[in-house]
Formats: sequence, structure tokens, C-alpha cells
Amino acid sequence: MKKILLAVCLGFLACGKLEENIILEIFAYNEQTQIQTQATISLYTSEADWIEEENALISQKTDDLGKVVFDNLLIGSYWIDAQKDSRNNWELTNRLDLQAKGEVSLKTQFLILSPNPSGLLSSATGKRWKMTEIITEPTINIPICRFDDEWVIYKGKKTGKISRITNQVCGSEMADNELVWECKFGNLFEVRKKDGTLIDSWGLADLSENSFRRIETFSLGGQTINISVKYEKQN
Repeated sequence: MKKILLAVCLGFLACGKLEENIILEIFAYNEQTQIQTQATISLYTSEADWIEEENALISQKTDDLGKVVFDNLLIGSYWIDAQKDSRNNWELTNRLDLQAKGEVSLKTQFLILSPNPSGLLSSATGKRWKMTEIITEPTINIPICRFDDEWVIYKGKKTGKISRITNQVCGSEMADNELVWECKFGNLFEVRKKDGTLIDSWGLADLSENSFRRIETFSLGGQTINISVKYEKQN
């Protein structure tokens, strides 16, 4: 009888983590604190999976209260992905560290889903943007091949991977798949090499789900040139 009791005790010790039942309830709101129903909330166990949106531990849609409940979670770090239409949590709360307090623990998390630059510009599989219009003030001639300029922007939290697709006939600029983008305060968008070397920089304007404008100012022959370039989403 003692042997049986000892075996049972050892069994419970060996499966100690399974006795932890961390319950996570998440409430989703927009930037006006309005409840977000039918938002997709997914949990990932690594940031890499969160970026690629692969190997989700669990995924649910929010109910009429804007809530989802995940149970039987273990101690550890999780990355939360919340999306509804053009809104997401990518630039705000996405990492959550869970700790148990007793056999059953309840953790409540509130998320704000907003139409932020990271979500509008990028996606896990890459959003492709093609230059479709160039306006300069004063008017100057722009080589027509510049309209072949395209970017593919991949998901990140104010920073991520970006690829450039450029018509080589237009000049010395080449396609580059080893670049990183960063969206800074004030809608400043920068493209750098992985070693930090700045490749390109511009202001973002009129950003929407399907288009944005690249705003720049430069000097040409002692004259200030204001340039507005429109990019449209291709996928």
C-alpha cells in the first residue's frame, strides 16, 4: 500500500507543471475604448512565431464583450497577436510573462487595437507597395523607370524586415533582401542595412490600408525641391 501511495505522489511531482492552471482572459478595445468583437486573438510562445504568424498555441475570436479566455496555460512568456480589419496591437502590448499563484491563477489583460503604421504597412507574408505617382514642387523631370520602384514590408513592432525591388536599368540601385525598416516618432520611416547603415529615409503621409505618400525635401542646384511619392498596395 505504501508503495502505491509513493508511486502516486511521485507521479504528481513529475507532472507538477500540469497542475498549474493559469487562466488568461483578454479584453480587446479600439483607441476610443470601444469593445472589439470578432477580433482574432492568438498566443505564440516565441517572438519569431509571432512575426511569422506560425505555430500559434491557441487562437480565438472575441465574444460580444470583446473577450477571449485561454486556460491550462503554463508559466512562461507568450506573445499576443490581436487583429481586426486594419487594427492590431503590434505597436503596443504583445509580450506577456505569466506566473502561477497557487494551483489556479487568473490573469486579465486589456489590449488596445489601433490602425498603426506597423499594421498598415506590413504583414507576416509581406505587403508589396509600388510607386504609382510622383509630384514635385517646382516641377522637375523624373525618369519613368522610377515607377518600377517597389518595397515589400514584413511584420514587426515599429521595425522589421524589408525587401527592395528596383529596376536596375534606372541606375545603380539594386534589389536588396537584407534590409530593416523602422517607423519612428512623427511618422519618420527609415530603411537600413542590418549593420545600421542608413539607406533611405522619408516622412509618411496619407497612410491607409491601400496607399501612402512618401514625403521628402532635397536640394538640387541650390534650389529646394519638395517631392511627394504615392505608393499603392499590390497584394
